[in-house]
Amino acid sequence: MACTALSFTGITPTVMSCCVKAANSRGASIPDPPPPSGQATVGSFTFTWKYDTSAQTATVQCTDKPFYVPCALLNSALKSTVTGCGGKAG
Repeated sequence: MACTALSFTGITPTVMSCCVKAANSRGASIPDPPPPSGQATVGSFTFTWKYDTSAQTATVQCTDKPFYVPCALLNSALKSTVTGCGGKAG
């Protein structure tokens, strides 16, 4: 079950590196710097991203998860991570 994609602005290379480190600390295996688009699976969760370095924007989406984990919880955690690294939701 896919969740709504989230868009972020102000995603500089430093912000993206922080986000990658946060994801990898949770079990992902994303290279730093990451490719412009990709997919990572951590346990039963699969996430995709699209990163535009020139526009400093990123879109992240959980595309697969256990049915009992609410999308609101996942998206809240994603927003918290990205804004904690200096990006802006929106």
